[in-house]
Amino acid sequence: MSNTLNLAFFGSSKFVVPMLEDIYSNCGKPVMDIYLQQLNYLASNHKEFKAIYPENLLSLKPTTLEPFFQKIITLDLVVSQPDRLNRNKIQTNPVSVFARNSNLQLFTPEKLNLELAEFTNLVPNLDLAFVASFGQIISTKILESAKYGFLNWHPSLLPKYRGATPMQETLKNGEKISGLSWLEVTKKMDAGDVYLQFQKTLAKEINFTGLAQEMGALGKNTWAVALVFKILFPQLALVQNETETTFTKILTKDDKSVDPKNQSAKDILNHYRAYQVFPGTAFIDDYFKSTVTITEACLFTEQVADFQRIYENETWLQLKANGQNRVLLKCQGSSIFEVKRIRLETGKQIDFKGFNFK
Repeated sequence: MSNTLNLAFFGSSKFVVPMLEDIYSNCGKPVMDIYLQQLNYLASNHKEFKAIYPENLLSLKPTTLEPFFQKIITLDLVVSQPDRLNRNKIQTNPVSVFARNSNLQLFTPEKLNLELAEFTNLVPNLDLAFVASFGQIISTKILESAKYGFLNWHPSLLPKYRGATPMQETLKNGEKISGLSWLEVTKKMDAGDVYLQFQKTLAKEINFTGLAQEMGALGKNTWAVALVFKILFPQLALVQNETETTFTKILTKDDKSVDPKNQSAKDILNHYRAYQVFPGTAFIDDYFKSTVTITEACLFTEQVADFQRIYENETWLQLKANGQNRVLLKCQGSSIFEVKRIRLETGKQIDFKGFNFK
C-alpha cells in the first residue's frame, strides 16, 4: 500500500489561495501532524468558529495508530480556469498564478469534462480532490477517478444558499450568522452529504471581501480535518434536508441597480456589502445627472440633529460638524445611511469628505 496521499486542488478565486498555499506547505508531512494542528486551531478559536456538525468534533480523535495517519501528503495537480483575454491583456486567476510560481503541475481546461483522458493521465493515482470556488461542473466520471472522492468547500450553512454566490446572498439578505460546510461533491450541485460544518456570527458591516477572507482562512485551517472525517468517519456524514434548501443565482451587471425611493437604507446597504466586488451598487441620480455607483458606505449611527444641515434635496443630505462634511443617502421611509465615496458613469471618483453640494 502506498504511503502517500495524492491530492488535487480545484479552484480559481483569490480567497481560496490560502487553502492551496497551506496544502502545498504541508506536502511531505504525515496526515496526523496536520490534522492535530488544525484541531488545535479550532480549539483555540472555538468562540469565533463554532463547530455545529458534528457538535462533538473536538472530542472525536481517532487513535494515532490508525495507519492512514502516517500517509504523507502530496499535491499532484492544480486545476483552474484558463487565462482570459480582457481588453487585449491576458488575465490569469490567482490560483493559477500561485501554482505556476510554485512549480506545481497545473491544468487549465476550457471545459474540464471534455478532457477526461488528459486529466486522468495527469493524476493516475489520485486519492482525493478539493474543490473550492472552481467555476465548472465536474462530471461523474471525473468524480469517480479519485479513490476517496471529492471534497467541496462551500461558504454557507447548507442546505441554505446552494449555488455560486452563497456569501453574496447571505449578506444581501442581512443574515446575522453564516458559516462553512465541507461536503461530498456529487452530480447534483451542492447536494452531497456534509462532513463538517462551522458557524460564525457576522460583524454588522462586514462586506463580501471580508467574509470571503474569513471563510478562506477557515478553509485553510480545516481541510485536513475534513479529509480525515471523509475517509475515517464516513458514517457520520449528514444527509442534507432537501425541504430546507435555498438557491443562489449567477450575478450579472443588471443586479447592480437599486432604488433609494423604493428601498430602505438597510436593504441598500446590505446590497452594497454583498455586491461590493461585483456587480456593485448603483442608481440614476438627478443631481449628478449620471448613474452613481456607491464605492464606500457605512451605517450612520449618530443623530442628524447634532449636525448642521448644509444641503438637502430628495436624495442627498449633507451635514457638517466640527469642520467635517458628512453625506447621507435618503431612502424609503426616511431611512438613511452614510455614503463616503461614489463613482460617476464617466469614471470620475468623488470623495464626499471634500465635496460640497451646490
